[in-house]
Amino acid sequence: GPDPIWVASELVQLCRGHLDAVAEEHVAPRGRSIEEIAESCRRSLAEGHPIDAIPCGLKDLDRLSAGFVKAEQVVLAGASSMGKTALAGTLALSAALNGYPSAYYTREMTEEQLFWRFVAQISRVDLETLLRGEPEVDEMQRIHAAIDQIRALPLDICDISNPTYPSLKADIYERAARRKPRLVVVDYLQLLTGDPARRHANRAGELGYIINGTKGIAMDLGCTMLMLSQLSRAVASRDDKRPQLSDLRDSGEIEQAADQVWFVHREEYYLDRRRPRDDQVGLMADWEVEIGRASCR
Repeated sequence: GPDPIWVASELVQLCRGHLDAVAEEHVAPRGRSIEEIAESCRRSLAEGHPIDAIPCGLKDLDRLSAGFVKAEQVVLAGASSMGKTALAGTLALSAALNGYPSAYYTREMTEEQLFWRFVAQISRVDLETLLRGEPEVDEMQRIHAAIDQIRALPLDICDISNPTYPSLKADIYERAARRKPRLVVVDYLQLLTGDPARRHANRAGELGYIINGTKGIAMDLGCTMLMLSQLSRAVASRDDKRPQLSDLRDSGEIEQAADQVWFVHREEYYLDRRRPRDDQVGLMADWEVEIGRASCR
């Protein structure tokens, strides 16, 4: 009979021929022509929006960053207790209040905890007062009004119950099929793991796989991915606590896959830990000056 290897080779060649024929007949070239891109840019310029971006909701941040640009990935990094989650929540809520669909993925807190933060922000009721169940009558009215307002927003709060990248990606695309998000927040990067079916040489390689994957999601859906990130412990051991790119935890590919990196830093947090004793009058005076300066920055 015929040689089995020859038969297998012939079958492979036959299949390739059929696939090539199908591709030539049905597959259109990806992307747009240079003429189409030029016309699109010309229209955007005429409309006063050469960059497809939405406002962050904070004027100074918009001025520095041009807002949340379509198909970009922003890394929001900071040490523990710097306020990353509070800031990211404010940005997601602001986008939704302005009519831009947003999704907030959290592994740091429950969906209810994040929702109450949003309620406190809109109602302007102290969060601790709200959580203790001790608001005044007028505050209770504002709380109920805030709940009704938030439930009508284009905003998803998503608990990352399965913190793997494939699970996160699947959930984003499932929600996008119903309502495509313009902003997706992930809190936070280091709590995610890669694909269990893939092997990574080390943790840095695994995070590189995740952060490159989320950049792909941003480009595919035309949204902005806002990825929260921890900093390495090197910050705590330095006199100058201001963060820099090399402080990104397991960095390397994180800064490579980020279109922008924003750092959250509160100098008064570190100064407060160095507060002198009340009987150290001279040191206390200097400390109060430093605290005042830090608060004004």
